[in-house]
Amino acid sequence: LDKVPFEKLPQITREAFVGFQVLQNVCFNHYSASSNKLFEYIMAHVPVIACDFPEIKRVVEENEVGIATDTHSSQNIAAAVNHLLQHPELYDRYRANTRRAKMIYNWQNEKQKLLNVYNTLDDNVSFIGKIQPQMK
Repeated sequence: LDKVPFEKLPQITREAFVGFQVLQNVCFNHYSASSNKLFEYIMAHVPVIACDFPEIKRVVEENEVGIATDTHSSQNIAAAVNHLLQHPELYDRYRANTRRAKMIYNWQNEKQKLLNVYNTLDDNVSFIGKIQPQMK
């Protein structure tokens, strides 16, 4: 397969039946963080089969946008895909829920949280003034 230009990824992702967020637990960062790929699937309205690492599982389950499972097992991944294929009403609900989740997990909401973190840093950290919300 040829490399896909970055700007075409959202269009191609929207055509997917399901997105796979199947990180391996090889480092603390994978285990403890959420992943951009998860949010790309949400923005594209694509339900996900995701690893059951704490932050990823929390987003998937709290927003009901897919299935979180132990993705170290190919049988678990296959079972999750088959579950969505056998329960189209569940798949449709997950897909619809991505629209709601998209309104929560987006840059307009997240940028203010980031700015708040920067602005509450200890004064010993050298910044020139306060960070202003000028990012777009």
